[in-house]
Amino acid sequence: MEDAYKNPSCLPHDHSMSGDGPIRSWQLLALLSLALSLVFESAQYIIPLGSDTILLYVSYPSALVVFAMLVYTSRYTKYWEIRFMFGFIAWMCLSVVLNHSRAHITESYVWFCSTCVTMFLCFSFPYAFSKKSLLRVFKILAITTVVSVTFLSIIGLLAAFFHTITTLAPGLFSGFGFFNGRLSFDDHPNRSAPFCALAIVLTTILFMQTKKKLFRVLLVVCGIMCFVALALTDSRTGIISMCVAVGLEVFLISNAKLKKWKAITRIVVCSVLMGFAVWGLYKGSELVRSGYNAIYSDEIAAQAVSSRDLSDIGTLNGRTEIWKNVLQGLKENPRIIALGTGPAVASEVMSPYFPEDSPIGIFHNSLLGVLVSFGAFGLLLTIIFLGIIATASIKLSFLDLKNETTLIIRMVPAILIFAIIESVFEDFLFANSGLNITYLWFMFSAGFVLRNLKLESDIAQNCTAPLSSAK
Repeated sequence: MEDAYKNPSCLPHDHSMSGDGPIRSWQLLALLSLALSLVFESAQYIIPLGSDTILLYVSYPSALVVFAMLVYTSRYTKYWEIRFMFGFIAWMCLSVVLNHSRAHITESYVWFCSTCVTMFLCFSFPYAFSKKSLLRVFKILAITTVVSVTFLSIIGLLAAFFHTITTLAPGLFSGFGFFNGRLSFDDHPNRSAPFCALAIVLTTILFMQTKKKLFRVLLVVCGIMCFVALALTDSRTGIISMCVAVGLEVFLISNAKLKKWKAITRIVVCSVLMGFAVWGLYKGSELVRSGYNAIYSDEIAAQAVSSRDLSDIGTLNGRTEIWKNVLQGLKENPRIIALGTGPAVASEVMSPYFPEDSPIGIFHNSLLGVLVSFGAFGLLLTIIFLGIIATASIKLSFLDLKNETTLIIRMVPAILIFAIIESVFEDFLFANSGLNITYLWFMFSAGFVLRNLKLESDIAQNCTAPLSSAK
């Protein structure tokens, strides 16, 4: 940065963006809308509102405002990754039009609104900020998510440890409790687990971002609450995705802390620490479940929490059979491979091909859901997009491992790792006909990573200008 003071062109300036000053009014309203969307994803299990209420009346209108203001204030469509996303959305919408009657297009409206929210309010929103302002926005959204999920976890833990309390407030605890020996916030633990897992990943980032002891203590308490709730869901996908994401965070943190060590020694030691973190967290979740069973072993009324191992890893708990059958169905319907079915009826169309004892209509894989919904070309665009995000994440996280000042920014790809692992085994991304917390944070983090790299690139290009041109 020394050249930046000699050459003004090295200074990171973007007259179309917000700078490092106060967040402007439209940005604040958009930030509040996104924060509200994240809170509602947790609160929808507690308050009596339809799952699409906030989407249709708050998030979707806000997404259109963000798009309009970004085009007006910054012409952000000049970035190639934004143009690619527009092409991606255009193909998905075309697939809907080509495959459905007018009624089915109407049924796809909720999916369209969700796509606009994740594209404009999540993925594009980081392009409205400079690096410093964007980090403040990230912190606000992360704290909002951790607080709301911790509250959700506390209600779940009250239902788990105090079984009679659910009868005192049935409205509040509706849906909370054990189902087949697994803690759930709604009707399935696999949809409950991502809340807790994501909150733990965010808690680690926030812990490293602050130096205030009281705030760190509160974060540790929140992390423990969410971890216990996650362990009791016994969702192996949620637990493993959290373990890997936190393991990556430990790798990045230890590299920054051991920056004076020799490169090879540092990488080996940090890799070992990462492995211990992954193993320790996974074993820790097993201990939580074992401890719970031990506490309530003498209570007949208490249902013991399950503790599933990895013995069925060969079939991924029946998922491979679902994928095999759905692919066979696609083979018998080549038109779907070409044009897809559209997201509204994808599950219905492929239901006859699901195994009889499986959850009918749930693909348990976001890429397979995209293939059915938008065809092979839609899947290709999805893979390209994921490749773009993976390349950007590697550049951001690993090119300067010893830099402690950029550690917080370089830890954000851990959220992407978590979301991708979750989405390999569940239907969370792109073809989902509604918002979910994994999708919201995946798209925001993807935009965060690309925006930060774009800012670094702009600074580097400005610094290459000769001193004479800056005078």
